[in-house]
Amino acid sequence: MRSHTEIIEAVGVEPLAELTGKSIHTIRSWKQRKRIPVNCWLLLVSEGAAGADELMSGVAQDRAA
Repeated sequence: MRSHTEIIEAVGVEPLAELTGKSIHTIRSWKQRKRIPVNCWLLLVSEGAAGADELMSGVAQDRAA
């Protein structure tokens, strides 16, 4: 199961920015915070960039730490 940071690294900052319509600076801040905002999850899942289980698990892992 990938963390949110690993998902961002796997997709890439620039491609993720294009996909979401966000700036690369926004994507870098997600990576720094180790969190992809919930309002982007459906898009990432529908585009095959991440699994819903990965996104939910990533939040659970952060809270457990």
